[in-house]
Amino acid sequence: FDKEYRIIRKNDQKERWVYGLGKLDIDVDGKSINMIGTIQDITKRKQTQEALLVSEMKYRILFEKSKDAVLIIENGIFVDCNQATVDMLGYNEKDELLDTHPSELSSPTQPDGQDSVQKANEMMAIALREGSNRFEWDHKRANGEVFPVEVLLTAISTETGNQVIHTVWRDITERKQAEDALQRSEKKFRGVIEQSNDGIYVLQEDRFVFINPRYTEITGYKLEEINSKDFDFKTLIAEEGLIVLEEREKIRKQGGELPDRYIFKALRKDGQKRDLEVSVTLIEWEKEPATLGVVHDVTERIHTRKKLEKALEDAKQGVKVKSMFMANMSHEIRTPLNTIMGFTDLIEESTRHIIDEEERKFFNVIRTSGERLMHTVHEILDISQIDAGTYVMTIKDFNLVSEVQGLVDGMQIMAKEKRLILEFHSTHKQVLIRADRDGISQSISNMIENAIKYTKKGKITIDLRQKSKSAILTIQDTGIGMSEEYLNKIFEAFSQESEGYTKKYQGIGLGMAIVKGHLDMNQVAIDVDSTQGKGTTFTLTFPNPQQISYQQTESKKDDV
Repeated sequence: FDKEYRIIRKNDQKERWVYGLGKLDIDVDGKSINMIGTIQDITKRKQTQEALLVSEMKYRILFEKSKDAVLIIENGIFVDCNQATVDMLGYNEKDELLDTHPSELSSPTQPDGQDSVQKANEMMAIALREGSNRFEWDHKRANGEVFPVEVLLTAISTETGNQVIHTVWRDITERKQAEDALQRSEKKFRGVIEQSNDGIYVLQEDRFVFINPRYTEITGYKLEEINSKDFDFKTLIAEEGLIVLEEREKIRKQGGELPDRYIFKALRKDGQKRDLEVSVTLIEWEKEPATLGVVHDVTERIHTRKKLEKALEDAKQGVKVKSMFMANMSHEIRTPLNTIMGFTDLIEESTRHIIDEEERKFFNVIRTSGERLMHTVHEILDISQIDAGTYVMTIKDFNLVSEVQGLVDGMQIMAKEKRLILEFHSTHKQVLIRADRDGISQSISNMIENAIKYTKKGKITIDLRQKSKSAILTIQDTGIGMSEEYLNKIFEAFSQESEGYTKKYQGIGLGMAIVKGHLDMNQVAIDVDSTQGKGTTFTLTFPNPQQISYQQTESKKDDV
């Protein structure tokens, strides 16, 4: 007999495994006569076998439960695999994968262009020779889809002395996609940096560790020239620029806030000075703090700006000279004109008894023409003073209601001559404003005069009311109105809708320019609403009156 069985030892009552081998003699009657044999204690061997079984069971569990594909290669073919392998490759049963060469489950050609059969044999040979081998591989699913995997081959010797290869596959499709996306992003970023019109640098511990081609063009230095430990980055800065940097450093030490963008004077390698605008940002470069700088050469821009500023100053000076010239000329014209008008009156008075009625009309013509010329001179003088900034404002408090009422009363005769209705309405007894009385009075007077001038029939209505915290004055007529095109330039000097030899109305087009100038100086807003053939409405808004009396007063009206 040949048998393994358990026994209990007498001295310590411990269970032991033994192996019995013997021979039993039996007589003719079938009874045993004697037995000869040996017993061998195999307890340690049984314990080893049981431990091996447990180990194999644990390995099988890990083998089957692994999320990575695990395969066993023996003599160049797959002899076992786990369920993850079946799922990864898209097959139904593991039997479909067994007894196959690795190249049969792979892309025919690998990324390096090598044949799959040749390369698979080469990779297995390396694993058997060196114990392990890790590499990337293109596998093929059951549907023909090729995908990348990371492969680990480990050579293992069996009890029988054979060598098998333990294989682990990990699908790295997502990782490769991320790597490809990162490479594309880096390539695009590199392209942007290389082609940028701005100079870009990275400064770390006062050393340049990166510059793009444009920075080389701006400074005249190459990276190998300026990234050495002996190179002082201040070499790139002119004396004027050093003052800017020293001031920034002073502010930084005092805890002040520094702007990220500033302009300084730089010094090129060839000694040429350039104005550079730099924008700096703190970054991490190779896990160490650094400064990223974006540099733009603004030399031409600053030069152009200075030229424009000078041109603007010259233009302003020209306007001022022109205005001063016009003001002086107006004064020179007005002085002799006053003399002419005065002596005309004197001559008329002294000759009244010796000339007839028809000849007296000549003095009326002279007087009318002189007054028209004087009005023109006054307008030129006013607009010249406003443009030249020499007009002196006299700010005082006055009642806007009584001011407008006085102007309306003074123009009733002009309205009657054209058989027009001129009326003034105010819902308040007093609207006290603080402004330049002369400028406000002249502006309102010009607008009422224009309303009468350009109205053939109907009426002119002036209305004063309160809206919110403002006083609103409107001047509305039923006159000829204005075109939409002319409304855009109504406040321009020397502007009239009817111009040249065919114009229908007297004047040189300064009245509304003077109005706008005075109102702007007094911070009074003006709006215009007009329709040709229907009339015009001017609206003046006086902000924050000093005082408004709410006692209602009667409207002043004069009908013809």
